[in-house]
Formats: sequence, structure tokens, C-alpha cells
Amino acid sequence: MVKFLLLALAFGLARAHVEIDGKWVTVAIAADNVKKIEEGRPLRIYLREITCKESCDRLELTFYIKVNGQCTKTKVTGNRQEDGKYNAQFEGDNTFGPVYLTPEFIIFANQNVDRTGQTTNMIYVYEMDNKILWLGTKPTLDLTCKEINWAGMTLALGFVIIF
Repeated sequence: MVKFLLLALAFGLARAHVEIDGKWVTVAIAADNVKKIEEGRPLRIYLREITCKESCDRLELTFYIKVNGQCTKTKVTGNRQEDGKYNAQFEGDNTFGPVYLTPEFIIFANQNVDRTGQTTNMIYVYEMDNKILWLGTKPTLDLTCKEINWAGMTLALGFVIIF
């Protein structure tokens, strides 16, 4: 029975590796500290690619950030911890991981503790190759820091929708 469970776990991890690798686009961001995800702020990331390395023990995120009007391509590598979450340094200490995954979209939870000790909890929603929002003809996208027909909504929770 134990061998069967280990085999099932191995297949599950291999499947997650295949599904998570690829080109992704940021669709929505939610945070309990909305100032951190406002336009031009440090945790407003425009994800473009996720790559599993070393059997997903390391997760590389490629994204753009825009600070002071400048767009910068950034790569951050998270290392898997014993609890299955990843830890990486970017604008402080981040503990993150996928909480829901389909072939079309992925939801990540992230907890950031900045240099001053302030904790910000975030949810990032990414879609694979922009499949969900654009039913029909896809617009031509500049996949850097330019918003994709950016329309942001800030609600009481600090929820931003990008479309």
C-alpha cells in the first residue's frame, strides 16, 4: 500500500510539473495591504513564465515590475520547503505556492514580510497564454509592464482585476 501511495505521489508531482511550466499572464491580484499592489508598487508583478527546476524543488518565476515608470524584467527562484511551499527573496521574504491549478489558470498565495517587518498576504491569479478572458480574437499584447487594456478596481479588500 505504501508503494502505491508513493507512486501516486510521484505521478501527481510529475503532472503538476508539466501543468505549471509555461507562459502565464497576471489576471488579478488581491492583498490585505493594497498599497503594495498599486500601480508602480513593488508587489504589482506582471508574471510571464513559470519554470519548474530540479523536479519542482525550485520554482523560477519570470515577471516584469514597473517602478518609477521603468519596466524591469525580473527572475526570482523559490526553493521548496518541507511544507511544500516555496521561499524566495524579493522585496523581503516571500512564502508562496499554488493553491489551485488547472490547465487554463493557476492561483498562488503569497505572504511577503518586508524589510520593516510588515506582513502582506496576497493572492495572484494567472492564466495560461491568456486563454480565459479573450474568447474569440486575442488582442496583440506587449508582454512587458504595459497593462493588458488595464482596468483596475480597488475594493475594500484591495482587489485588483487586470483585463
